[in-house]
Amino acid sequence: MKSKGIHLQRELWNRCARISERLLFEGHPSLRKAKHDFEASFPNSFERVASDAWKEPAREAGYLLVGDHHGLSRSQFFAAEILRNFRPWTLGLEFAPLNMQERLDQWTASHQSPSTLLADLKFEKNWGLFPQDGIHDLLLSARKLGCRLLAMSPNRTMSLSARDHHFGDTLLQAGPPVMALVGDIHLDPARLPAHLQREGREAVVLHQNHAPYYFSLVEQNLPIPSLLRHGKNRFTWVDTHPILVEESALQSLGPEDLVEALPLTEHFIQICEDLLRSQGLPSIPAPPLLLSFDPSQGDGLNELVQTKKELEDLCRELLICGNATLGPRGPVIVNLPGTNHLAEAAAKWIHGYFHPRPTRLLERSLWRLENEIRGFQGSLRMNPLRTPMPLNWYLQRFLGSTSRKNFQGLEKDLFQSLAEGFLRRKTIQKKRNRLPNPSSKEGLILLRWIGQTLGAEGALMLIP
Repeated sequence: MKSKGIHLQRELWNRCARISERLLFEGHPSLRKAKHDFEASFPNSFERVASDAWKEPAREAGYLLVGDHHGLSRSQFFAAEILRNFRPWTLGLEFAPLNMQERLDQWTASHQSPSTLLADLKFEKNWGLFPQDGIHDLLLSARKLGCRLLAMSPNRTMSLSARDHHFGDTLLQAGPPVMALVGDIHLDPARLPAHLQREGREAVVLHQNHAPYYFSLVEQNLPIPSLLRHGKNRFTWVDTHPILVEESALQSLGPEDLVEALPLTEHFIQICEDLLRSQGLPSIPAPPLLLSFDPSQGDGLNELVQTKKELEDLCRELLICGNATLGPRGPVIVNLPGTNHLAEAAAKWIHGYFHPRPTRLLERSLWRLENEIRGFQGSLRMNPLRTPMPLNWYLQRFLGSTSRKNFQGLEKDLFQSLAEGFLRRKTIQKKRNRLPNPSSKEGLILLRWIGQTLGAEGALMLIP
C-alpha cells in the first residue's frame, strides 16, 4: 500500500487544500474558523474496526449523521450503501429546501427519475456543478426502501450555527430511526451532534476521508478502505485519496476557474520529475502541456494537426483515454482535470519519450497497450487507490447498441485466437473479425481496458 511518492502526494495535497480553503472561505472568516475547529476536533489516535461497527451504536441511538463531500460522487455512493444497511424510516437531505417537501413526497410515490427531482430542486443553481450519479443512487435506494425523504435546507440564509440548530430541530421532528446527509463540517462534535445531545438525543457520526488519517494508514501499511473509530459514537470512513477530495471541492468552480486556481502545469512537471527518479531515468525537459478542458485552450487543438481526420483521431483519443501525446517532444494534452489524469499523462509521455511510437500496425497496438499499462501505473504512484473502469463502462459510454454487439463478437474472437495460439491448433476456422485499428474507437477501448486492467494487476512493475 505504501508508495514512495508519498512526499509528493503530501505536497500536492497541501497545495490543493490551501487553495481550496482560500477560494471557498475567502471573505467568510467565521466559516474559515469553523473549518479549522472541525479539523482540530479529530484526535490523533484511532482504532481500526470492522466496516459495519457503526451499525449497532446507530441502531441504539436512532440518529445517524453521515458527512458529505458535495463534489465527490463516491461520497454519496457510500451514503447510499450506508442507507441500504441502516434502513431508516427517514432520510434527511441538506440539499433539499424546506418549501420543496411536498415535491419530495410526490417523487417518492412516483416512478420519475432522480434527475427530474434534482432539476425541480434547482440543484445546480443552488449547489454548483457537482456530480449527481451518487445522489441518484441515494435517492433511488431511499425510494426502494420506502424511506421518506426529508427536506432540511432552510428557506433563508443562516449562519453556520443557526443552520446546525435548524438541522437538529428538523431531524427531531421526524423521530428515529433517522439518517441525515449533511456537509461534514456540521458534524463537529460541538455543532449539530451537540445540539441533538442538548435535546436528549445521542447521534452516531460517520465522517468521510479525514486527510491525516489517510496518510497515517499509508505510513503504517494499513489497508484502505478502513473504518476508524475515535470516540464512543464517532467514526471515519477512509476510502479516497485526500488530493481527490480537495480537487472535488474545487470542481464546482467550473473549468476556467479550476485551471486558474490550481498550478496544474507545475503539478505536471513535479510528477514527471518524480516518475523519472523512481525509474532511474535521466532528467529530460518537460513537454508543453495543453489542457483541453480549459475553454481558453480547447481551440488550440486545431493548430496541432494537419487534416480533419487527424483532428478526429485526436479528439477520439482524448475522449476515450483522457490524454494524448503528439510526438516525443509533445505537447501532452490532458482532457480531464485532476491529479489522476496528470500523473497518467506524465507516465505515458515518459514511456513515449524513451520508446517512440512505431509505425507498423501490430507493433503500434502492442506499444499502445504498454503505454496504457505504464500510464495507469504512473497514476498509482500519486494515487495508490485508483482502480480501472470496467469494460461495460466504456461500452455504454462510447458505443451504440450495434457497435457494442460487434465489439462483443470481436472480444470473443480475440480470446479464442489467443487460446488457439497457445494450443497451436491448426484447424480451419471461419473468417473472423479483424483486430481493430488501435486508433479506432473500438481499438482505443480494447487497449485502454486491457492496459489499465493489467496495470492494476502489476504488469511491467513500473512502480519500484
